[in-house]
Amino acid sequence: MEVDITDEVLPGSPKNDQHQVVPEPPYLMNGDEDPYKPEGQITLKIEKFSEFAHEGPESRRLSEPVYIRGLPWKILAIPREMGRRPPMGAASMQKCLGYFLQCNADNTGPYFQNSDPSWNCSGNATLKILAQKPGKEDHVRKISHVFHAKENDWGFAQFMTFENIMNPDDGWYDEETDTIILFVEVTADAPHGVNWDSKKDTGCIGLKNQGATCYMNSILQTLFFTNKLRKAVYQMPTDEDNPDSSVALAMQRVFFELQFSDSPVGTKKLTKSFGWDSIDSFLQHDVQEFCRVLLDNLENKMKNTKVVDTIPSLFKGCMKSYIKCKDVDFESSREECFYDLQLNVKNKSNVLESFKDYIETEMLDGDNKYDAGDFGLQPAEKGLKFLSFPPVLYLQLMRFQYDPLLDANVKINDRFEFTDTLDLTEFIETEEKENSASDEFTYLLHAVLVHSGDFHGGHYVAFININLRGTAKWCKFDDDVVSRVAYRDAVIANFGGENIEGMGRSCTNAYMLVYIQKKAIDDVLGPVLVEDIPEQLRLRFENEKKREYERRLEREEANNYCEISMILDEEMKSHHEFELFDSRTLEAQSRKLKVQKTMTYRDLYKFIAANLNIPETSFRLWDFQDDDRQGLHRFRCENSRPRNFLDPNETEDYSVPIVQIDRFVYLETGKPGILGSDIHGLKPYDRNNDIFTFLKLYNPERQQTEFKGTVILNLGNEVGAHFEEINQIIGLPPDTRLNLYVEYKPDRIIPIMNANTRIRDVQMLTNDGSIIIAEDASKITEESNTQIYFRALYNRIEVEAHFHEFVLGAKPELEPPMQPIRGQIGLDWKLPKVCAWIASQIDYDPAKIILFKNATHTEKPANPLTHQHMEEYSLLYILGLGANNYDPRFQRLYKLFYSKLPITLEEFDVKYHILLYIMNDKFDLSELSVFVNKSATVQDILDEAKKDFKFSEDGTGILRLVHTSSNDTCSRAYQILKTDALYKEIVMRNNNYAFRVEEIPKDQLQLGVDEQLLPVAHFEKEPTRTFGCPFFIKITNGEKVSNIRERIRQMIDVPEKDFEKYKFCIVKQNRILREFDSHDDSSIVNLVELLQSHITFPAAAPFLGIQHSNKSRVARGLLDSKKSIIIHN
Repeated sequence: MEVDITDEVLPGSPKNDQHQVVPEPPYLMNGDEDPYKPEGQITLKIEKFSEFAHEGPESRRLSEPVYIRGLPWKILAIPREMGRRPPMGAASMQKCLGYFLQCNADNTGPYFQNSDPSWNCSGNATLKILAQKPGKEDHVRKISHVFHAKENDWGFAQFMTFENIMNPDDGWYDEETDTIILFVEVTADAPHGVNWDSKKDTGCIGLKNQGATCYMNSILQTLFFTNKLRKAVYQMPTDEDNPDSSVALAMQRVFFELQFSDSPVGTKKLTKSFGWDSIDSFLQHDVQEFCRVLLDNLENKMKNTKVVDTIPSLFKGCMKSYIKCKDVDFESSREECFYDLQLNVKNKSNVLESFKDYIETEMLDGDNKYDAGDFGLQPAEKGLKFLSFPPVLYLQLMRFQYDPLLDANVKINDRFEFTDTLDLTEFIETEEKENSASDEFTYLLHAVLVHSGDFHGGHYVAFININLRGTAKWCKFDDDVVSRVAYRDAVIANFGGENIEGMGRSCTNAYMLVYIQKKAIDDVLGPVLVEDIPEQLRLRFENEKKREYERRLEREEANNYCEISMILDEEMKSHHEFELFDSRTLEAQSRKLKVQKTMTYRDLYKFIAANLNIPETSFRLWDFQDDDRQGLHRFRCENSRPRNFLDPNETEDYSVPIVQIDRFVYLETGKPGILGSDIHGLKPYDRNNDIFTFLKLYNPERQQTEFKGTVILNLGNEVGAHFEEINQIIGLPPDTRLNLYVEYKPDRIIPIMNANTRIRDVQMLTNDGSIIIAEDASKITEESNTQIYFRALYNRIEVEAHFHEFVLGAKPELEPPMQPIRGQIGLDWKLPKVCAWIASQIDYDPAKIILFKNATHTEKPANPLTHQHMEEYSLLYILGLGANNYDPRFQRLYKLFYSKLPITLEEFDVKYHILLYIMNDKFDLSELSVFVNKSATVQDILDEAKKDFKFSEDGTGILRLVHTSSNDTCSRAYQILKTDALYKEIVMRNNNYAFRVEEIPKDQLQLGVDEQLLPVAHFEKEPTRTFGCPFFIKITNGEKVSNIRERIRQMIDVPEKDFEKYKFCIVKQNRILREFDSHDDSSIVNLVELLQSHITFPAAAPFLGIQHSNKSRVARGLLDSKKSIIIHN
């Protein structure tokens, strides 16, 4: 008997050379018990129980192992004492039975080896003491546990006292045989962290989870086992498709690997073809939405191919919505297609009830009569009829719904039953219904997609009957793990509600059901043979597998090899800046050599000589090493200079494995004819008396340095003794007078002042790999020399100046430029010069440019610079580099941030900058910046704001300044500020402040003795949850609340129907003092309770609260807050 329906296996695959089906596992063919079964029974008969009951806890009884999911499960029984001390009046402790279920994955079993120490296996069990007398009942207790290495047994330390067990009335203890029988029924999921072989156990394989792609994996497995669809996907033409963006090709690859691979299949190429990035793989989506989007995408790509109608023929059904008048002969109807159905779960007990609810009719009568055209308003029946059901029927169970009481989306975990056979005959309305075969509308359950968790997140798995055409074989597809399960676990356990085992699975239940029409099973689930896959597609994937296998071998072989980058003089001749080369481009420029890690220095010399076809004695190798001299930490030359000579004459070094050296090696070759050199141009080198240096020449005409070669200096010689040799190397006449410098680090180019100084005494010229710079003393000037050149090179940086919206307002001159400003500036520039450069690029006054210091560790604007800062701070400081963070050898694009001021920076420093909120008569808010003197009053602020304020056509033309809340979580208007109040005193009294400028309404210009302006604020549920735009309304003592309500409704322009839901109350210090019945004409306002006397701070003042839902609030949750699924290709 076969265990899988994948049928054919590719010819030429690693394990099969001819067409064959996957056979049953050997242990089943031999008649042995299946060790990978999902459930099992364990028995332990404890003999001489009376003796066991008196033994200590060290006496244990273990059953023989029973293998379930490949793991050994045993019963563990232990005699234990109850409590820590005997009960009062008792001479000894009462004893009881410790009853446990044990599970191990310790590599000792025959089925799993090399298990991960973090293995785990989830299991449920029923622990019983069997009754041994007829008519008596077993004693039963249940457990649910995730077994792992640190908790490999679970049960009850005090299952039952021995006294109760041996009570003859209960029949558990057989006194004649002195025995009890322990019996356990175990159901377990497939284990994780062990070498679980899904293919071996089920004939199927799983899909790897990229992060949160369990929803996708569940649908892909379900579609894969819809064999007719799989055949059609294989037939889609993809020869000319881009392999990175072709969804069809990626689906073909996933299906092919699911059919023929032996290990879990990856889906990264598939999600890449969707146009998704790595973040998308960590966003969980709705499984039904993904199914719909994926099938739509495939259906579009099947157009104009021979499989164009496959998806509609499998998944499309038809329904008719209608309105039929009761008293006249008039009906309006419309036919619609569907690819899946959404069934209500709430208050429904099963699928058939949900179908009845789906087609339930609605009467249109009374005020809701139907407009039947010429017949006028008529009572009518509104309903829906199914005209056809598809061969493959997808049913989404609506478990996520909005709860108006909680004002949130919640998951409905109610029990909802579904059967493995579904008869939909009663729901179909066609003329052929009477003549249809008995099984025309009979459907068999093919798959159950299950969601565990709540609205905010969870996990999807799929249960699929992989043998719907024969004896049912249910498998659980949990990402990369596939395991066989019982019908109970696949179907009954996922009804939801209270678990029948009482172990609380309330959050795990079916979310989508897949049924297949009984008469269409042979067509939909026909075998997928090798011949059904186009040959070129099959060869393509086989070649991909072959290349992948070869790459894996290469990676394994690479562990025995390392790559050495060989640096030659050519790489240095094109470099004209600090050091010898740009380490960032060296990788691409250097010549690569692949060598064995066991190779010695001697072998390396031979290998390179043979590779370059040069004698072994014609070159020297230098390894790259760090210079650890004190003071170099600021500009650490990590692996940037060849310093260590690999000497071919020193045996102990010569035999060191090459893996000990750096991956960069400098190849020193000589120049024949150089003083003191051999026939190959190499000068002798003595590591104890010589120093190996690199030589550069400063070219004043080109104003750059040029690499010329290497020179070996004798530490005992004077500097001048090497002038002739240096001139010969750099190509100058022998008697040319030279100036020499040591390039120690970028900010220290040290001149060698005296030619009579011995080499060993030259500052910072003591290590191999040092750099000497020479210049022709007769050609340099004060404006052009080595030190000037390197100083300019050190200070030259590339910047990008970005406009920062520091000052907001309606002034056109303050609008940001379209693009950032890019260019080269000097790090030694004064900041006013930087402002002048920016101003010249945007045609603005440099005195009105303000700069910002970059935030630490980020290239974002932080604090603005004052006029005084402009003279004190350096460009290095505002870029956030610091003295030890700038290295000119590794230049990059630096960001500057600036803004435009309406006044000069000097004025800006001596004025208050106030950000005002401007409110118009429609309660729309905008922002405006004003600048006032330090002694400014509220009236001064209003005068500045008036210059840009847009008054209403028939308004008062008079402004006021309102003190409001300053954070997003509180929307309150506290008080109207007096025009003669000093601004600095206002801000001193209030830590939490913002200011709003608004035009005074006509009815609020004058207030009578019995009138007052009352602040109004919107809030949701709690007075602390204010939102929207607060405002003031004038009230009169004794005024009816209903009048105030209507005036507010007109002010905020809310329809009466919506306004009916609004509630009014007086709020003070976040507590509701009084609620109003806005329709009660006897409800009036009492100004006494609203007086603001004895208020110590503005926020404590009472206000009129309007309670209603915040429609502008963004919904939050797993299914509605995330962006919709989009397949971009």
